Amino acid sequence: MRFMPAHGKAPGIKSVCAASLRSAIVSQSAGQRFTIAQWDYFPTLHLSNQIANGHQVMASYTRRIDRPGGGDLEPFQTWRDAYNVSVGNPALE
Repeated sequence: MRFMPAHGKAPGIKSVCAASLRSAIVSQSAGQRFTIAQWDYFPTLHLSNQIANGHQVMASYTRRIDRPGGGDLEPFQTWRDAYNVSVGNPALE
């Protein structure tokens, strides 16, 4: 596996492929009700190919976790002004 920035490629190399794998463990416990212990894997793939002099095609893939924002987790009503109120997402568990 080799990472090289697009502007720093060695002369004569037209294609570059870079891959990586990151992992993280989630471990939570809520008393005697339940326990969660799981590994999450996050692959990354970057491809680039020089198609003509000065032109390059690049593509990449990454897996990410989409976590809720702080406002979504707040269970209370927050009044912004006399007409606008925001409430967290009641569907979150």
